[in-house]
Amino acid sequence: MNLKKIKEGIKKIVIGRKRVVVIVQCRLSSTRLPRKALLPLGGKTILEWTLASMKKVEASKYFLAVDEESREELEPIAKKCGWDFYAGSQSDVLDRFCNVIKISKADVVLRATADNPFLFYEAAQKLVDEYFLKEKNSPVDYITFSGLPHGSGVEVFNADSLLEAALETDLPYDHEHVGPALYNHSEKYICAFVKAPQEFYYPDYRTTVDTLSDYKRALRIVKKVSNNKIPSEPYSTNEILSALSFPAVKNPVLLIPSVKKGHGTGHLRRCLDLAIANSWDVYIPNDADLTQRLDLIGDAQKNGLDAFQIVNEILDLSIYCLAITDLFLADNNFIRSIAAKIPVASLDEGNCDNDYAEYLFDIIPSLKSNRNVNYYNPAFIPL
Repeated sequence: MNLKKIKEGIKKIVIGRKRVVVIVQCRLSSTRLPRKALLPLGGKTILEWTLASMKKVEASKYFLAVDEESREELEPIAKKCGWDFYAGSQSDVLDRFCNVIKISKADVVLRATADNPFLFYEAAQKLVDEYFLKEKNSPVDYITFSGLPHGSGVEVFNADSLLEAALETDLPYDHEHVGPALYNHSEKYICAFVKAPQEFYYPDYRTTVDTLSDYKRALRIVKKVSNNKIPSEPYSTNEILSALSFPAVKNPVLLIPSVKKGHGTGHLRRCLDLAIANSWDVYIPNDADLTQRLDLIGDAQKNGLDAFQIVNEILDLSIYCLAITDLFLADNNFIRSIAAKIPVASLDEGNCDNDYAEYLFDIIPSLKSNRNVNYYNPAFIPL
């Protein structure tokens, strides 16, 4: 009998007598990105993505555990997705888990959080399998894989151990985050941080949704994998990794056209075309006064531009690897504030004081100018 069959045999024996319960915790009171669990993502909420992914893990029960304040909005989603539901303390998440353990009579708990729509469910199943394999010879109270993308991993722990730990700790951090009640007390509990199998080991990637920039990354992932449509199955690890390596996801670019009255429409048209072709963002400030901008944006959206690609306010330039300007004549203060944070490439820049730019590209011939550009090609002018 090969090793795979041995593992499958052990799994059937152990799982047959142990109740595995998946618990996803959720709240709507996040300060960095309020109500993030209900944000739309490819036709459903972020929470629904998480629940669908974790339903792929073999378990006896599946519980969504929330705070009482979120019950009214989240309970219908749990029922819609075929999950059991529990509402408890807002701040004492550990207490929530302990109550679900008692209600469900769980022996083993898998913990996930609702702000992670791109969980590696294959890795989650392997982690449960690893827990039971260890139980035969060297049982653990807590186990997790290290090295997964931030937001793609889960934790598995012994239910009785967690109930015991909850009685022994009054530390707020332990009660807020659950897992620390075990792994921050290693003198009593056996905790295993196992390097993830190679197919899941991507520690430099991030998939969680905790900030606005995280949310925009999630939108780009869904656009890349399923063209903003609801998938029939949760994304596989390979699909998520493929999207994370896609240039527009891995290295987003911000286009900054002139949208001032009197500068013509060509700058905005060109940037909208680039945004559609490359899945880049376009900065159009709220005070833009170009009369035709709304019509041009509407036409671009009919041709594949998503609403999230339009940026009305620059809140965090650090999420972009490059800004491409098409400003006609850049304001020195504005453009240098951009260049101080990220590299800038400029198209047909009329400002001769352009040492801020990493790259200058001329398409329209520059008359009466001896400046040096990196690339010059009028053939790019559309006819």
